[in-house]
Amino acid sequence: QVVYAVINLVINQVQTLRDQLCKTCTNSAEPDWAGGTQQSGDETVNVERDSNEEDGESQGPDPEESKPECSKTAEDSSPKNLDPFSSWSTEEREKLLLCAAKIFQIQFPLYTAYKHNTHPTIEDISAQESNILGSFCDMNDVEVPLHLLRYVCLFCGKHGLSLMKDCFESGTPETLPFPIAHAFITIVSNIRIWLHIPAVMQHIIPFRTYVIRYLCKLSDQELRQSAARNMADLMWSTVKEPLDTALCFDKESLDLAFKYFMSPTLTMRLAGLSQITNQLHTFNDVCNNESLVSDTETSIAKELADWLINNNVVEHIFGPNLHIEIIKQCQVILNFLAAEGRLSTQHVDCIWAAAQLK
Repeated sequence: QVVYAVINLVINQVQTLRDQLCKTCTNSAEPDWAGGTQQSGDETVNVERDSNEEDGESQGPDPEESKPECSKTAEDSSPKNLDPFSSWSTEEREKLLLCAAKIFQIQFPLYTAYKHNTHPTIEDISAQESNILGSFCDMNDVEVPLHLLRYVCLFCGKHGLSLMKDCFESGTPETLPFPIAHAFITIVSNIRIWLHIPAVMQHIIPFRTYVIRYLCKLSDQELRQSAARNMADLMWSTVKEPLDTALCFDKESLDLAFKYFMSPTLTMRLAGLSQITNQLHTFNDVCNNESLVSDTETSIAKELADWLINNNVVEHIFGPNLHIEIIKQCQVILNFLAAEGRLSTQHVDCIWAAAQLK
């Protein structure tokens, strides 16, 4: 029950932050937020009830269940319920989020202790609870602790990921502190492990766009932090994880890669260039595996070439800030532009001028 309380506290804190961020942007979405809150309560009652029944705890009749649910919704929307969170410091909020993130790790001590006692497994639960857990989690691995899946389902059922996405959508580094944003991503990373592909497509992929836009607003000094790099790596990798993700022009990812590439720090420049070339590699692999190039692939190739030219990537590689390590990794870009017929004499002149300096 302590774990359930921590998860519910985190949900309430994220929702409070989301509401504050939305008020600074627009008030037009408030009716939707209220509807989402009521729906989330209905979805998660079943998970908590099934868990309590297993532990031998009795539940009141249905009318009694519905009454606290309504009062809870009213309390959540009251100003008094916001006061405790407004007194929390950023460090305290971050600690709570990081504590919750550990709940979604299989190394969580509770799971280890529970494993040594007689306990039901995924195969022993009711069909109703199995359907609830299966709406988010991969149920094929019977070794995964049952409580872990319940906690994941509770968090997702209460729209925890959606609330975090809304925070990134409405927030900026000034209104959404970076330590909080990083803690959000830590939770997302831990939960994503237990989600099946449809859940990843529904909850993680839409999440990704707003996180990348948030990262693009960070200063160069903030991006140098390892936490920011971890956030960027996580969001970049999500495009590859679902195997059935369609090929697309990932402009948000390229824009973040370009921000890294324009950094004065060589390590960050190499990281940005690596992500640019990775997207070109992905495109080339798809094209090489197909005998006929579709109109979609032709359109994506044009968008990629336009992006490289409009951002003067070749000129930045061979410009005043050229570095031998950067030049070593640029062949994929040059080959792609040449294959698309977009490598101009201006590019050749720039490369030739750089060669005269060596």
